[in-house]
Amino acid sequence: RSREKTDFMPPKPPPKKKITNPIKAAAAEEEAEKKAQEEKEAEEEKRRLEFERERQEAEAAEQEALARKNLFPPKFRFRISNVGWSADNPPARFGHLAFGLQGKLFVMGGNRREASGTVYTLDVTANKRWYKMDVKGQGPPSYTAQSGGTYTDSDGTSYLVVYGGVGPKGEVHCLYALNLTTLQWAELGFSGTAPRYHGMSCISYNGCLYFFGGRNPENRLSNEVFCLNCEMYSWEKLETSGTAPTPRFGHAATVRNDCMYISGGIDKIGCLEPTRYREPSSTIFELNLSTRIWRSVGKPSPDAPKNAQLYGHTCTAHKNGLVLIGGHNGGVNVLNLDTERWMAPHTNGADMPPRTNHSVVSFFEQEILLVFGGEYKKLNVEYNDSYTFKMFPE
Repeated sequence: RSREKTDFMPPKPPPKKKITNPIKAAAAEEEAEKKAQEEKEAEEEKRRLEFERERQEAEAAEQEALARKNLFPPKFRFRISNVGWSADNPPARFGHLAFGLQGKLFVMGGNRREASGTVYTLDVTANKRWYKMDVKGQGPPSYTAQSGGTYTDSDGTSYLVVYGGVGPKGEVHCLYALNLTTLQWAELGFSGTAPRYHGMSCISYNGCLYFFGGRNPENRLSNEVFCLNCEMYSWEKLETSGTAPTPRFGHAATVRNDCMYISGGIDKIGCLEPTRYREPSSTIFELNLSTRIWRSVGKPSPDAPKNAQLYGHTCTAHKNGLVLIGGHNGGVNVLNLDTERWMAPHTNGADMPPRTNHSVVSFFEQEILLVFGGEYKKLNVEYNDSYTFKMFPE
């Protein structure tokens, strides 16, 4: 009996029924939903950050590739190629105007006498054939020593703008523009004080054309800078400071970023070879178009151009430097604007004859420099051929 009594266990009472507080239950449910929403937002933010990181990495890679494309390597060469000749090639000429715009080269004027406003174009992106443009209206006479550039208005319409020159009756100071959409020439009125020189260099920048140097019929040389606002066709003579170039003509000019660069020229009338330069042959002059301050760039170097080259040559902004081609002593020289050091790259490919008073235009997308025309006085030869220069690392 005693054992049975000891082993006997009474049954457990049933669990008490849990009484749920509706207010606490609603709060718990709300807290659970809030936590789930926070986790969802955290996951979305994680995916967004991952996407942004991938986008930034892709953008950085693209910028790095673009930077490599727009930089001269430490050692490189230029491969020269002949563009070819067709029946529509412009007649041989020198001292002409050449413009590059939207993958096309435009050539006009120079020593060749032809109908006023005649323009030839070469599409460097397609078949690389020349065409004589079917322009309308009265354009500028085909004079030498003209100056001009390109301009695109706020509506996206592009123009070739041409000023001045020297004709059979002397110096002219007229302003013309060719609408490249309608192919209509127009002579333009203007306000302000226009330059009274011919043979000025001209660059296009930020809706304006900037003219430098030149000479007048009395053989007075200039180192003045004039700005033509192409929105209002108003002239302004710029007040500049710093180390300005001496007065000159026969020089070359180009633009990169917000700076205009001046190279070479003649600073003494009748001096066929500029041996009386006041600055060394390695000097390039830079005008910051925002601050209007001049300075000289380019360190002395055996790879710098020789003095005799610095007349009748071209100076063209390409990648992160300036490329000088041709001139009275021929050759190719490059100034790296990041280091201000000169380079004399090798060339191979086609054999381009030496020349002066030719034109060179840089086409960024195609990574080429395009040479057209010019003359070689020693043989009394004028050219209407075209060559491309393309850079390759060594």
